[in-house]
Amino acid sequence: MSMPGHPYADWLEGEINLSMMMLQTPERTHFWLHEPDPVRMPRHWLRSAFEFQQQFHKITDGTPGDCQLGTYLVEVDLMLSADRNFVRFAERCRQEAPFLVGRSIVVPGGHLAIEAILTELAKPA
Repeated sequence: MSMPGHPYADWLEGEINLSMMMLQTPERTHFWLHEPDPVRMPRHWLRSAFEFQQQFHKITDGTPGDCQLGTYLVEVDLMLSADRNFVRFAERCRQEAPFLVGRSIVVPGGHLAIEAILTELAKPA
């Protein structure tokens, strides 16, 4: 990078290896942008999809954990949560993912959660 120590470089280094990027060839760029099969990388796809959607919504205390929890959607049939944004993001992913993703449903929080969870689990699959 032409400006070492620049705040943008520090900010980007968390997501991008800038020194490696400067060494990229057109072939390597094509590989990373066009050849990976998202079906073989479902957790990465989900994490990226959650992060993309989160850009357009208010950040809350639960936002950082949503990306991590969202990666479990490839292993479950049903995800229950009181977090409406999480469920909205998960359902959008389920609609657009190139692989199977479990359904997500909003349930109330607190003491009402137990009854809602038992009701959802009693429903036929």
